[in-house]
Amino acid sequence: MNEPAAATLLSPARHMRWRPVLLVAGPLLLLAFVGTLIFWPHRFLTSENAYLKAGKVQVTADVSGRVTALEVDDNDAVRAGDVLFRIDPARYEIARDEAAARLGVVAAELAAMQARYGQVAADLESARADLAYAERERERQAALARSSVTSASRLDEAETTRRAAAARVAGLEEALAAVRAALGGTVDAPVDRHPRYRAALAALHRAELDLKDTIVRAPADGVVTQLEGFRPGDHVELGKPLFVLVETKEIWVEVNLKETLLHRLAPGQPARVRIDAYPDRDWEAEVASLSPGTGSEFAILPPQNALGNWVKVTQRVPVRLRLVRRPDDPPLRIGMSASVRIDTGPGEGRMRTGSAAEAE
Repeated sequence: MNEPAAATLLSPARHMRWRPVLLVAGPLLLLAFVGTLIFWPHRFLTSENAYLKAGKVQVTADVSGRVTALEVDDNDAVRAGDVLFRIDPARYEIARDEAAARLGVVAAELAAMQARYGQVAADLESARADLAYAERERERQAALARSSVTSASRLDEAETTRRAAAARVAGLEEALAAVRAALGGTVDAPVDRHPRYRAALAALHRAELDLKDTIVRAPADGVVTQLEGFRPGDHVELGKPLFVLVETKEIWVEVNLKETLLHRLAPGQPARVRIDAYPDRDWEAEVASLSPGTGSEFAILPPQNALGNWVKVTQRVPVRLRLVRRPDDPPLRIGMSASVRIDTGPGEGRMRTGSAAEAE
């Protein structure tokens, strides 16, 4: 038998060997393909209800006064620490000088009190010695009077001298106690530790801080906006919002998803973002956090659901996506519309009615 004929006879045997494998593997491959078609779309959540967000700082002044210079224009980009505007510093310079002078006066007064304390203490020691002598002299005169050696007038004179010495000692003791109280009870402590000195020093620091606050600086990197109507010559009040600084260091995406989809979300899940202004460019992102409440709960006028005409409406919850920024990113501005696609992971692909468009 030649070789071609032998190959022809063996071919059916080979086919018979592969038939069981095909019978098992074929249905499995078909099931895998169908499962992918069913479950794969539900792994992703997509939405076009997404917008760029960033921190917004209400620029205020920490002191009141008249604006003397405005260093920025509307929509100017600034860095943290850049000067935004200046307030007339004249009265704050005067307050600083007054506080410095007051500190010097307090220091001088405390030093004088310490010297006064030493003088009164020395006088008191001398007065006590005089009192002791007067008491001895009075006792001596009394003994002589009992022996009829001296007259009664000499005894009265000695008693008068003793009383005067005692009164002087009492007066000096009161004066010494008053000086000690004025010095805070610690007569030997340095002047700069005295409460009066520390209070005057704090007043000077406050005056210096107020003077420093007449120069208003940018609290962060960003872009100033809403400067309309704010001009040099305006009078600003402490703490009153003047204009807005939009921070540019961190920009995120806020996507509003239906509450029925939140069980499929978790922080850290990857996402893709496409901004309408740049349709040919995608940004990588990840789920950063989920809002603690629906958007309606934080509205100025929250809905009142205790009314008779209540209709159930699926609420939306803001979800924050953290953008992965790159050095060559084009300018991003808050409020820009975006489309997002969140990968919820293979474990979330449960069969559901509808499609991935449910996120809308």
